Amino acid sequence: MNELFKNIEEYDKIRILQELEAYTRKYEKNKIILSSVKNDDIICILLSGHVQIIKNDIEGNVTIIEDIIDNGIFGSISANISSPDYEIRTKEESSIIIIELDNIIKYTDNPILLKNLINILFYYYIL
Repeated sequence: MNELFKNIEEYDKIRILQELEAYTRKYEKNKIILSSVKNDDIICILLSGHVQIIKNDIEGNVTIIEDIIDNGIFGSISANISSPDYEIRTKEESSIIIIELDNIIKYTDNPILLKNLINILFYYYIL
């Protein structure tokens, strides 16, 4: 599925997602989805589609912060999406899995998942 589930068997992925209380949402093209996932502590997995994290400044300038395609990960690890300056917009019809970060941190059944999360956070914050 992506880096979060690297080296985890498919049947384990399904079970883990259920235990993490993950949910899937589908969005039409050109929809702003920030209000639907406005939470500082989430990880989103783009199953299909294309989304962009966009920053709007006070003068009306728009900056694309991140362009995300299939199997990409975004959320509080990508940008402070809870800020009113940011929005997440679909560029095409998109399907997204949303997981509360606290649910991942509390999850202890699979140490590979936690290792993968640490690697992802290291990549986004250190590199």
